[in-house]
Amino acid sequence: MPPIFTDRLPIAFFHFFKLLRLTLFVLISGVLICGGALHAGTTGKIAGRVTDAESGEGLPSANVVVEGTTLGAATDMDGNYVILNVPPGVYTVTFSFVGYQGVRVKEVRVSVDFTTTLNTKMKVTAVEIGAVEVIGERQPLVRQDLTNTTVAVNAEVIESLPVDAVQDVVRLQSGVTVDNSGNIHIRGGRSNEVAYQVNGITIANPYDNSQSVGIATNAIQEFTLQSGTFTAEYGDALSGVLNFVTKEGGPKYAGNLKFWTGDNISSHDDLFENIDDIDPLNNNRTEATFSGPVPLTGGKLTFFTSGVYVDNKGYLYGRRLYLPTDGLIIDGSRLIIDPYGDGRPSGDNTIVAMNTGLSTNATAKLSYKATNKIKLSYDLLFDRGRFSGYSRTYKYNPDGRPTSRSIGQSHSLGLTQAIGNKFFYTLKAAYSESVDRTYLYESPLDKRYVPFDLATAIPNTGFLAGGTDLNHDRLDARTYNVKLDAVSQILRNHEVKLGAEARVHRLEREFYTLIYDTTMAKAGQAPIVPYHYLNPDYTDYVFYLRRPQQFAAYLLDKMELARTFIVNAGLRLEYLYTNANYNTDLVANADNPEQNLKRSKPKTRLSPRVSFSYPITDRGIIRFSYGHFYQMPTLASLYRNPFFESYNYIVTPTYGDPNLEPERSIQYEMGLQQQFGDDFKFDVTIYYKDVNNLLQTRQVLAGTVGDRVFNILTNVSYANVRGFSFSLLKRRGANSPFSATLDYTFQIAEGNLSDPTANFFDAKSGKETEQTFVFLDHDRSHTLNGTFSLGKPNKWNVSALTSFWTGSPYTPVLPSSLSPVTFSENSGRRPTFLNVDFRAEKFFKVAKFDLSVFTQIENLFDFKNERFVFNSSGSALSAIEEKTNASTLNVVRRQFEANPSLFPPIAELDNFYRRAEWLSEPREVRVGFSVAY
Repeated sequence: MPPIFTDRLPIAFFHFFKLLRLTLFVLISGVLICGGALHAGTTGKIAGRVTDAESGEGLPSANVVVEGTTLGAATDMDGNYVILNVPPGVYTVTFSFVGYQGVRVKEVRVSVDFTTTLNTKMKVTAVEIGAVEVIGERQPLVRQDLTNTTVAVNAEVIESLPVDAVQDVVRLQSGVTVDNSGNIHIRGGRSNEVAYQVNGITIANPYDNSQSVGIATNAIQEFTLQSGTFTAEYGDALSGVLNFVTKEGGPKYAGNLKFWTGDNISSHDDLFENIDDIDPLNNNRTEATFSGPVPLTGGKLTFFTSGVYVDNKGYLYGRRLYLPTDGLIIDGSRLIIDPYGDGRPSGDNTIVAMNTGLSTNATAKLSYKATNKIKLSYDLLFDRGRFSGYSRTYKYNPDGRPTSRSIGQSHSLGLTQAIGNKFFYTLKAAYSESVDRTYLYESPLDKRYVPFDLATAIPNTGFLAGGTDLNHDRLDARTYNVKLDAVSQILRNHEVKLGAEARVHRLEREFYTLIYDTTMAKAGQAPIVPYHYLNPDYTDYVFYLRRPQQFAAYLLDKMELARTFIVNAGLRLEYLYTNANYNTDLVANADNPEQNLKRSKPKTRLSPRVSFSYPITDRGIIRFSYGHFYQMPTLASLYRNPFFESYNYIVTPTYGDPNLEPERSIQYEMGLQQQFGDDFKFDVTIYYKDVNNLLQTRQVLAGTVGDRVFNILTNVSYANVRGFSFSLLKRRGANSPFSATLDYTFQIAEGNLSDPTANFFDAKSGKETEQTFVFLDHDRSHTLNGTFSLGKPNKWNVSALTSFWTGSPYTPVLPSSLSPVTFSENSGRRPTFLNVDFRAEKFFKVAKFDLSVFTQIENLFDFKNERFVFNSSGSALSAIEEKTNASTLNVVRRQFEANPSLFPPIAELDNFYRRAEWLSEPREVRVGFSVAY
């Protein structure tokens, strides 16, 4: 068992609760002053004015009701009304007033954090007649209260596109780019600079700021993406916010079942091994939802559940030529396979899928309307996955590679209470957990592990002829969260939000590489876990337990002046305490880095933010936003090498620093949204982002002559991003079956670079080191995404999405034998990326069931997009080394030709520089059906 380490908490809790007490006092005072209540970014509001159709005067005390809910309001003396706390969705709103004909407005769309303006004119009537029905604007093209770039995507849009995951929709938005590993970057920021929320609760993994638990597309009612700047309500992010709102159960039972399956069908069988062997069940997915009222509760308690199961065998394959116990010994020019056995490969040479994934995702929501003013809720998110990634090293020894397993879950309880018609509060408590494991065999003492000296690669190829991966990696990240949010319409033109959130994390991290006693016999030998307490010289073992703490509070005033000029002004307070030791001066303590340690200090920051929108025409609005944004550094980096081991400088050590400052970005944005006709709109945005205190590992030379070389985590790195984006939307009109979007982004993302040698000598002389700017690894100059949809609702639909991206940077390197030229870092560009996905669906109605059949094709034209490249050529399919280092492969080629049964096929050497795993996935064809009631 690993040793147990505990943290000293008194100082932490003294600072934490001192700040919590002060902030709660301010919050409670603010609520009392403004008569406010609490809110999170999960609802919108409906507001407007009811007037006499002839005189135009406001009608006081008119009733406004949102059908199917308990929400409503009465107009004031001027006919104005506001309805707060409206969940996202499409509603019918009714207006009634004594002596006037009622009005019933259908298809009124409400989105999170937006105001849906609904002005109504009512006519006098002498007799009681039915209400006149009006079709509202189901999806407003231009929003007057859009003060920063925000995109709201509802369930209908997600279901109509050829996508499987929310990230597939997010990457289509302007300002969003995708790196070569598929990670999303917003406004040139790093992939971990995005905040993730579900129903107002953060689901970020504090270890690396990634999304801790997945959420299925069939559970989403709406999500909003705020790119770049965002209001003070959101924090702990530098580049954007993704806010998901899940579906709720309704008054009637409803369900949906969807299944699809398919395989890759590609003509590139010269690149992708076994791609021509079609398996109809190679990649299958099952989705289901069920919702409705809970029996015997009088409709007050409703539920919504969803589940997704995915079994994907992948498209990259290997061959079981060797077993892990085989191994290889190099005896001069001889290659001896299975030296402790019969001298021959033990595998059966069967084809093995190597990039497989098996995952389960579940969502559940309970909503209890205790009264018209009080609502209780419970939310559950759960996912479990098992993944094996492709490794070229293990292509012919696939049983020796590890598997990653993950479990994520999030539980939250919420109370929402409305007090009057103009304020309410929401209080939530949540617990989330993310557990990740990577290993080959669960028990580290499993005798199926083999000694590391058997993991020998065939010379010059990298292919292992035996051996097992000896790494064990474990991470348990837990977060306890309490959140109080509020909104109050204290005046007709002022919506005030305020709130506070406290998060306490528990991180347990363990990583080690198994070792062996080389003096023992190999047969049945058990590995050794290199615990520190067994031997102080064991340095390949990492274990720590940390309890960092975060706290935040905000105040936001949304001023809707004259119903046309909208201002969002806010202030956010953020607090972080990493609760760990750090070395105050690693350069001076280079020989004894584990000494002179001090406890980290709490970090507190204030973030001012302001944004506004103003109409320039009846359908054109300009906006501007500015703000300061802070984010907690990734704890994976801060806590690295927690015991400050120097390894006697046999290897270059890397040290974390829990006392680093939060990362900060200052952002500016200006935009224009303009509507043409009834169904066209474009949006143009220019932006600039200045980022300081970015985390970066720097190499440091210490000692009297710079003979102590180590890596240290710093936050002195700087980056800036500048660019503009353009979006064009054509929505499906009343008489038009066609809709489309076009999103283009041009940006330049640069960061500073320094020379460690120059740093050392400049520090000795007191000179400031010159900084050089280079393109960031994930920078893309041009990104163009488009979607197309043609069809009739509930009849048929055809949709496609197209993506064109210019290549990301890489550093060219030519063989020294060819040229002594040294290229600047990230001065080369990978090839462009082009992809088209397609979906066609036909709908049927059978009794009470809605049926559909569909086909979906990803990478329709089977493009060979090169994600990674050889630095010598800038291509994934060729390298200069084919010519300059041809002799290195000829050495083993003779062995392959002389003993073909002992080694991989000779074609591996002929195609050695054609890397199929560096390409995007080849064409995949799926078919499926859905049933709903």
